[in-house]
Amino acid sequence: MYYTAWLTEHIHHSPPNAGQFAQSLPGSGQVPGGFYWSGGYWGYCPPPSPPAITPAPPPPPGVTTSFIKSPQSGQSFQTGPNGFAAVLLDATGSVPAPNRRIVAYGWVVKSATDGTPRATATGVTSTLQLPPGQYVVTLNVVDNTGANSQQGPVRFMVVGAGQIGGPAGIGPNPVMMAVIKSPPQIVLSGRDGGNVSIPLDATGSLPAPGFLVDRYSWTVSTQQAGNQVLLSQQTVKQANAATVSLPVGSYIVTLVVVDTGGRNSTLTKNFVVAGGTAEDGMIAVITQPLSYVTASPGGVTTVTLDAQNSAAKPGSTITQWVWAIVDQQNKTAIANATGRVAQVRLQPGLYQVGLLILDNTPEAKSAIAQKNFQVGPAPPLPPGIIPYDPDAPVPSPSPLPGGTQQPPVITPSATPLQGESGGRVSLPSIEDPNGDPVTVKWDLKQGEDVIKSGAGSVVSLVAVAPGTYTILVTASDGQLTATGTYTLVVKPGTAPAPPPPSPP
Repeated sequence: MYYTAWLTEHIHHSPPNAGQFAQSLPGSGQVPGGFYWSGGYWGYCPPPSPPAITPAPPPPPGVTTSFIKSPQSGQSFQTGPNGFAAVLLDATGSVPAPNRRIVAYGWVVKSATDGTPRATATGVTSTLQLPPGQYVVTLNVVDNTGANSQQGPVRFMVVGAGQIGGPAGIGPNPVMMAVIKSPPQIVLSGRDGGNVSIPLDATGSLPAPGFLVDRYSWTVSTQQAGNQVLLSQQTVKQANAATVSLPVGSYIVTLVVVDTGGRNSTLTKNFVVAGGTAEDGMIAVITQPLSYVTASPGGVTTVTLDAQNSAAKPGSTITQWVWAIVDQQNKTAIANATGRVAQVRLQPGLYQVGLLILDNTPEAKSAIAQKNFQVGPAPPLPPGIIPYDPDAPVPSPSPLPGGTQQPPVITPSATPLQGESGGRVSLPSIEDPNGDPVTVKWDLKQGEDVIKSGAGSVVSLVAVAPGTYTILVTASDGQLTATGTYTLVVKPGTAPAPPPPSPP
């Protein structure tokens, strides 16, 4: 069957921004049972009478073999300036049995120290952002007869400065647990080509025993081997306080959970925003183009169309990929293509790309995805941002106008801080006059005895008995340090707390 995507000029009853993939009209000169583009949304109309389906013959003999090309056993990956390493998962070299084809690749990455799942991925290649630690990866491939082959576990490591007690986001901690409740692996989109709002939910994450969770740091980037684009970075105090708005595509989300003792735990997860329905179990994903494509010199840009991570329902396979590009300014279809990966050449402008996939079932099940994107000049960097140069010297903290570098300011409190045993108390604001990042550490003291220590702006009162205490705060901007003290009155909580340890 052939498919076309062209604008019909003789349908006048379609309202603006409405239309579908529809059958060719008699006498139109198009392929009978094919498709044309009639407006602003995507739909599928089957040909008048689908061809008879011949039962599939028994699977041919042979063995499908999985192969992990990357990472290699014992391989080390170095972290970058964000504290994470880009780890390439590559199954190139996996071989299907004769007369078969591989239809699915599944990756599972676990901590090598405690077996905790750290990330999952799909596709012949995928890139994960992982913090320092020891890991094992397992690959499972499935061919079109349902036969599978597994390789692994293969052990590798990510190395970088800092471990337990270091800055947030640079090391997993086996006594903590980061949980990504949302997003799920598949988020279904609407039919307008725009973004969908997705909650980022870390409910179920656990701090180290005796501590509380201080903050949740989220990073969302595109899922493209060797070409990841950072889309969102957020740090929040509540597990379910963050959201991100994304179009159809393939993404990586990384969560760093930091407790009041300065420890942290990290989890990475791949997910997709897709077109389709939960009932059919078939999804269409437009991994490329991204929402913004930088135009090439000369006015015409080659734009890649990639349906990676599109999937048929279990037991079936995708047999057709149909692409159409619509100029959003005048609502005309200007280009079409077929295949899981294709290319079109476009002038600068605003476009919508539509993807229609069909499977090999007798009903020819389908799924449709749409995505708005722009081809334009390279966007300027935000004010004050310079391209990353790994060989550039580390800059010193920024002085105030006039060249004066000042230490952080610890805001005093006219009244004692109040808290309940077993709970927590927040410190008053601590700011740096130069706008430099500030690291905060604290000691909870009773007399000369240090009851507990921690880092961050929240003091844990777990296992702290009622009484009067002193909080010694140390704030540093990397060059200058300031100290201050607060009086803290701890009242009885809902459950009795054990007394503080006796001095030796």
